[in-house]
Amino acid sequence: MRAQRSSGGRSSGSKGQTEDRRHSSGRSGAREQAAGGIRGKIQGLRDKKEQRSEGRLDSLRERLQTRLHSQDKSGGLGGREVAAVTVTANRGGILAKMAERGGTPPRQIDNAAVKEARVHIKGWRADMVRPSTQEQYKKMTERMHRTGKSPDEAAGTTKAFYAYRAAVVHAAKAELRESLTARDRASREKNDDARRDAEKRISVALAMLDRYPPGGRDKADNFQRTSLYTGAHQSERSNGKRETLAERAPDWRERVFQNVRERDKDAVSVAALTGARPAEIAKGVQVDKIAGGGLRFTIHGAKLDDATGRGQKSRTIEVTRADAAKSAEGRHLLAAGPAAREVPLDGTPSAFAHRVQRAGERAGVERVSPYDYRHSFADRARSDGAGRDELAAAMGHRSETSQAAYGGRAGTGGGGFSRASASRPTRA
Repeated sequence: MRAQRSSGGRSSGSKGQTEDRRHSSGRSGAREQAAGGIRGKIQGLRDKKEQRSEGRLDSLRERLQTRLHSQDKSGGLGGREVAAVTVTANRGGILAKMAERGGTPPRQIDNAAVKEARVHIKGWRADMVRPSTQEQYKKMTERMHRTGKSPDEAAGTTKAFYAYRAAVVHAAKAELRESLTARDRASREKNDDARRDAEKRISVALAMLDRYPPGGRDKADNFQRTSLYTGAHQSERSNGKRETLAERAPDWRERVFQNVRERDKDAVSVAALTGARPAEIAKGVQVDKIAGGGLRFTIHGAKLDDATGRGQKSRTIEVTRADAAKSAEGRHLLAAGPAAREVPLDGTPSAFAHRVQRAGERAGVERVSPYDYRHSFADRARSDGAGRDELAAAMGHRSETSQAAYGGRAGTGGGGFSRASASRPTRA
């Protein structure tokens, strides 16, 4: 019985081992099958990648062949390069013709002239000017070339002359930058013909900049530039603010204020009493009622340039109660709000300007803009005896010459201000 059981146990164990081997073999086969499937997928992906690579290579070959074909037709340059060279050639030719017609002799090119040319373009790039302005400059330059006129001949007003002059200066500087680069390249390659051609372009561009000196950021320095324009200062059809304000009835501000929506009354009042720009009101103007019942305004500047020190970062203007009470806007601020509050702009400056214009139309006053209040403020301040330095501080100017563009018999509507201070000292 014991032997029988032993024999049966061995038999049972043998069967179990056989079954284990069978199951193990099945699992191995499944693993091999799965691995084979994965290897097949990997190989398929590799094949697809190779096909895509071959496709890219074919596309690249086609593009290179097309480019080579265009080079053969254009003498070594593709479409964009040809267009760029055409623009450069046109600009250089236009400047040369303009200099010839104006009797401007080309400059002699030596090391000093090349150094001067580099100074002209130091820190300057054509893309520093907005694309729309560049396009306008291009049209103006082509118009002068087509009509055979110089900036002083093509312009009908002083403002138009400044625009034409700016177009010539932009073209001359762009020509200097490209021709100096071409000269440097020709010097490295020891190509005397290319160097002489580049220096010829430099001489013409320098001559044009001698005739029409470029301006800087300082308006006082710009006023010292010699102007070749001797025509009319302003067109008879000019819509300038001075002419518009001079033609208006003395009570235009009060009539407009009666038609201003409630949402804009605070902002219009601040503009009227301080001459603040819409962009400055958008930053929020602090309005405080001070001792004696007057008003103090704290304004954060908008037109700023830290590099040149242009503009005022902040300024404070005080208006007496008596002066504020002379205008509808002043009476509104005296009666409205707490002793200290901030007056913001409802919406964007452009939307505000549109609503002010609509208020003017309802009042029967045409072409009213927020800047009319700035002109009116400057005019009233002068009438009230404000000095140049004080007015510059009140208007947020760094230079006292900037205020020359403001004013124009704006009529009545309140006095000026009693005190003004700015974050930076003004300069004459």
